[in-house]
Amino acid sequence: MLIHCLVQNDKGMPLAGATVNALDASGVVVETGITNAEGKVVFDRDGVINLEVFPPKWEEAASDIQYLPSKKRLPGTPRPSVNDVVVELADAVPVKLRAYDLDGKPLSSAVKSSQLNPAQASCFDLQDLPASGVIHWSKHDACPYLLLPQNGARKLALLWTAPGYGRIVCWADNGGRGFTACEANDGIFLNRELALTAWQRLTKEQAAAERGGYTLSSSTQDQIAQAQAAIEAIADTSEERQQAMLADKALGICLQAGEQLVFERAQQRIQRHRNKPRTIAVGEQFGKDAAPGMTVRYRQLTHDFKFGVFVNPDTHPIQRVPLSSSVLWERLREMGINLLPIPLLWSLLEAERGNRQDDKIYDRFPASELREAGFHLKDHISIWFWQGRYPDQWGAFMPDWLYELSPAEILEAVYEHKSRIVEKFSPHIQDWQAINEAMLSHTNGVNLTLDETVAVVETVIRAVRERVPNAVIEVNNCQVFGEGIHPAVQEQGYELVPDQFYEILLERGVDFDVIGMQMYYGGYMDSELFSGGFPIRHPWDIEAIIKRYTRLGKPIRITEISVPSSYPSPEKGLDFGFWHGPWDLERQAAWVEMFYTLCYSLPQVKEITWWNPTDEAAFIKDGGLMFDDYEP
Repeated sequence: MLIHCLVQNDKGMPLAGATVNALDASGVVVETGITNAEGKVVFDRDGVINLEVFPPKWEEAASDIQYLPSKKRLPGTPRPSVNDVVVELADAVPVKLRAYDLDGKPLSSAVKSSQLNPAQASCFDLQDLPASGVIHWSKHDACPYLLLPQNGARKLALLWTAPGYGRIVCWADNGGRGFTACEANDGIFLNRELALTAWQRLTKEQAAAERGGYTLSSSTQDQIAQAQAAIEAIADTSEERQQAMLADKALGICLQAGEQLVFERAQQRIQRHRNKPRTIAVGEQFGKDAAPGMTVRYRQLTHDFKFGVFVNPDTHPIQRVPLSSSVLWERLREMGINLLPIPLLWSLLEAERGNRQDDKIYDRFPASELREAGFHLKDHISIWFWQGRYPDQWGAFMPDWLYELSPAEILEAVYEHKSRIVEKFSPHIQDWQAINEAMLSHTNGVNLTLDETVAVVETVIRAVRERVPNAVIEVNNCQVFGEGIHPAVQEQGYELVPDQFYEILLERGVDFDVIGMQMYYGGYMDSELFSGGFPIRHPWDIEAIIKRYTRLGKPIRITEISVPSSYPSPEKGLDFGFWHGPWDLERQAAWVEMFYTLCYSLPQVKEITWWNPTDEAAFIKDGGLMFDDYEP
C-alpha cells in the first residue's frame, strides 16, 4: 500500500518535522517518517492499519510543543493500493505535574521513577469517555507535563503505587470538575490530587452504602476514620515533599477501606438478591408420608447462574480428555462449572472459501456429548475480525480471503458462515454470539465503519433467528472502560467504547439479548499471538463499570476473566500493576474470591466464565485455576 500522509494544524497549516509512525494491527511501529516542509510523508508498506503522529519537537521540552499527538485509521474496504490521508493536530497547553516518588524525591529529568509510567496514563472527559490529552516527560523536562487541549475538562487515570495496597489504576479528577488548561496554570500536585479523589470516592461509597441499608463492619469504619485522618494530615503540613508522602499513605488507606466496603456490601447484596428463602413441599417419599420432626436431607443439583470455564480444544481436545474417563470434567463439576464456550473460529472452519471443515472441528469438541454431560454450551468467536502481525497473523482467527471482499460481499459471507454453524451445532449449543470485540482497532481486520459493523451484527442475528427463533444472542466486547481507544479514531468512526456501541445497537433496534463484558484486568499475555496486558483495576471501578453497562437494560455476562498466578520477570519490562503484592497462587485465589463475590452479588450479572482451567497455553500467562493434574 502506498500511503500519502499530510500533517497540518486545525487551521490547515502544514507542519514540518512531525514524526509519523506506521502501525500494524498490534500497535507495533513498522516504519517511521518525518514530514517535509510541506507537511507530507510517504510510506510504501503493506500491513499498516493506523498512523500515529507526534508534533514537531516532540523529543524536546514540553514548553516547545505546540500540538497534541493524534492517530488516524487508514480507510477503505478492501484496503486500497493508494491511501491519501490528512491528520490534523490540535493545539496543546503544557501543564506541570508536580509529583514525588515513594521516597519523597520529586519526579524530574534526573529522577525517572517507575512510579509514573506515561504509557499507562490516559485522559477521559467528564462522562468517562476517552479524550485528548497525554503525559509528556522527556529528558529536557524538569518535571512531567500533562499536555491538555485548549478547551475541555479532563480526568486523569494512571497506574500508581499506593503504599500498603498495590500498584493500581488511580484517578485524579479535581473534585469531579476535571482539569482544564486555563485553570491549571500553577500545575497539578499529582500525589495530593490522587489522594483527594480517592477520599471523595470513598465518602460517596460510604454514603451510598448507608442509603442502601448496608452495614459496615467496625474494621471498615476504622479504616475510613484512618483515611480521613490521613487526608487531614496532608493539610497540616506546608512542605510539599512531606505532603506528597502523606498523600500516598492516605491513598493506600482509602483504597484499602474502599475495597473492604465494596466486598462487605457485595456479601450482603448476595443475601438480598441471591440467597432468598425457598419453601419446598415434601410429599410421600419412599413409601412414607412426611411427618413433623422427620429429618430431610437434600442436595442442590443445578442452578440457573452460569459459571463457565473455557477449555481450549486446541490443547484439550476430547481425544485427550475423554468425557468418560478424564478427571478434568469431574473437577469442573465439583467447582460448580456448568457452562462451556465452544470456539468456532472462521479461519479453521473455512480457511479456503467454500471448503468447510465443520465435521472436523466438531469432532475435536463434540457438542452433543458435552451437552449430554450436563454442560450448557455457547457459541464463541465465530465472528471475530481479529488481526495481528502482518502477514502471518492476519488469518489467525478470520480467513485471509475475507480481506479481498467488499462490505456487501462480507455480509453475504457472514450470513452463509453463521447459517452453516447454526445448522451444524444447534440444538446442542443454546446461546449464540453475534460478534466478538466489535469497533476496536485490533479486531476490525476487514476495516468496517460503524454502519457496516452494525450491518454485520444484524446479518448474524438474522442467520441465527431464522433457524433458532428463541435463541439467546450475545454481543461480546473488551476494553470496557474505553482504555486504548483513541479519541481521534473514535471521531473518525472506526473505534467506540463498548457501551457506546451497545447504545447504537439499541437505538437502531438491533435484536440482541445480552451484553458480554471481558474483565482481564491485572492479567498479562506472553504467547506467539498475544502480548501486553491489562492494568489492574480497583474493585470499586469493577463494580461501577458493570453498573454503568446495566443501564442499557440488558442482562450482563462476564464472558472472560482471568488473572495470573505469577508476576512477570523484570527483564520483560511489563507494567500492569499488582494487587496487594506481586501475583502468586494465594493472591490469585484471593482475587477470584473477591471478583466472583462482587459480580455474583449484582442481580443483572448472569454468567462468569474463567479463561482456561490450567496454565497450559492459557490466554493470561499462568492464568489457570488447576494444576496440570487438574487438582485445584
